[in-house]
Amino acid sequence: MALSRQEMGILTKRLLVLALSDITKEDLTLEPIRITAWEYAQLFNISGKSIYSRIEESARELLEQT
Repeated sequence: MALSRQEMGILTKRLLVLALSDITKEDLTLEPIRITAWEYAQLFNISGKSIYSRIEESARELLEQT
């Protein structure tokens, strides 16, 4: 069962928005999207060593919904 937007954590929403921002209407094939921890941290002004665990938690939340 998919999470509603209200049930999704803020970091998960941010990860999803960041991934979707790489997609264009010219993309005809489904390709992996690579998001670096540095890119995520810079875009959302997050610092500290916990960034990796926070991204991993968000990625797991998204994967559980597929």
